[in-house]
Amino acid sequence: MKKIIVLLMAILTVTLCACANENESKTSEVKDVTVQSDYTQYEYEALKRVSEIIVKAEIQDDLSEKNSIIERDSDDPESVSGFSAVREIKILDVYAGKEKIKAGDTIKIIEDAAMDGGYYYHGENYESLKKGAEYILFLNKDNAAGEYSIISADNGKVCTSDFEDMKDLNEENFEVAVKTLVEFNSDLDDKEKSKIIEGNVYRSTNKEASRKEVELPSGVMKYDYTNKGIAVTLK
Repeated sequence: MKKIIVLLMAILTVTLCACANENESKTSEVKDVTVQSDYTQYEYEALKRVSEIIVKAEIQDDLSEKNSIIERDSDDPESVSGFSAVREIKILDVYAGKEKIKAGDTIKIIEDAAMDGGYYYHGENYESLKKGAEYILFLNKDNAAGEYSIISADNGKVCTSDFEDMKDLNEENFEVAVKTLVEFNSDLDDKEKSKIIEGNVYRSTNKEASRKEVELPSGVMKYDYTNKGIAVTLK
């Protein structure tokens, strides 16, 4: 992943390597630093193929300075050149890679977010893992640390506790998230699952009536088959 960071604040003289957005939270002292990032965008089946393990997990800790890793420019120690965090998760279910991991295990994984000196660093539209929330995670060890990490940020992370994280997903990641929930988290029969997984999933508009629905742990997914594909509304 390529990260280019610039923190725009009048009260600081620190320059963070090129392009970012900074907003101060109204509810805390933490400053939000949105970083432009370049990730590989995987379609659903391709994402499953590059995953070493696919799991449902509960997040055991909060994102903090203690579990964050900040990389600094050797020529300018005040400049941040990269970031990540080591998060603890408890495995609830294993969908792929059962020979490598099992339900009940607690492991460490890497995500592309970090806290440092009152600043919250993250990719554009990416929300860090929330303590106590449950996610389906697509993980591999394709990183310098050789540890399990979330593949391509939002592309490899689907919250099963609620639909909140899906509101800001781009269309490609929205489609992946819907197909993930349908395959691993729904009680639809295999035929209906296959039709959705193999189809073109997109966000429904108000003009499109949804005639089908399925109850998920995160809420109700309404959908209908159209000439364009499968129109989906999340409630």
